[in-house]
Amino acid sequence: DSASVLLAEVIPTGVRALGYAVADADRPLVMPAGLMARDLAVSPRGTRATLLASAELGLASDVALDLRGVGAPFVENALAALLATYALGVALETGAAALRDAPVPPGRFELVSAEPMVVVDYAHTPDAIFRTIQTALRLAPDVTAVFGAGGDRDRIKRPLMGWAARHATRVILTTDNPRSEDPARIGEEIAAGMDAARRPEVILDRKTAIRTAIGEVPLGGIVLLLGKGHERTPFSDVEFARACVGDD
Repeated sequence: DSASVLLAEVIPTGVRALGYAVADADRPLVMPAGLMARDLAVSPRGTRATLLASAELGLASDVALDLRGVGAPFVENALAALLATYALGVALETGAAALRDAPVPPGRFELVSAEPMVVVDYAHTPDAIFRTIQTALRLAPDVTAVFGAGGDRDRIKRPLMGWAARHATRVILTTDNPRSEDPARIGEEIAAGMDAARRPEVILDRKTAIRTAIGEVPLGGIVLLLGKGHERTPFSDVEFARACVGDD
C-alpha cells in the first residue's frame, strides 16, 4: 500500500527488504512484492488463498495457504509471519503448513453463532470497520453493524467511522465506553459522517442494541458486533450474544 513507499524510503542502505501483498484489482500494487496471495476464498470456517513467490524466495510452485481466520486481514498477517520466519531460515512451505492450525485470537472476527450468523470483532477504527464489513459481505448479502466509539479521545475519527460503515445494510449506533462523555453526543458525531439518506438507528443501551440486531436480522444475514472484541468489561459481547441466540 502507499505506506510501503514511505517505509522503503527510510530503510537504511544495505538492509534487505521483503515485501508482501494480497492481489486485489481494487488496490493496485505501488511497489513490487516478493510474496503474494491470490484467489482468496472466504467462508465462516476460515480463508484459503494461493501463495506465489519470486524466484529468490525459493518457492518451487504455488502453495495453498489455509487459515482458520476469516478475511483478507488474516492473510496479510500470515504473509508477514511467513516472510519473518523465512528471514530466520524457515522455508515458506513449512511456514504455510504450520499456519494451518494456528488459533485465531479471541474477538477477531469470532463467529459466535452460525444461525443466525453473529460475529464479534475488535474493529474500532474507520479502516478496521470498513474491512470487517467487506469481509462480512463475502459471507452474506445483508450486514447489520452494531458499534460505538470510546469517549474522551479520538473525536476526529468518529465521522470517519460512520463513513466506513456505509456498505452495511443496517447500522445501529450504541455505547462503547463513553467515559465522561454523553453517549448520545458520541453517536451524533459518528452519524455526521453517514449519508443523510441512510441515517443509522441509535440504541444507546448496548445489550438492547445487540438483542435487537440479533432478533431482527433477516434469514441469511449477518450481525457484526464491533469495538469490544475480547473485552469483558462491563460485559462480554461474545457471552451476551450467545445468550441471545440460545447457545448457552
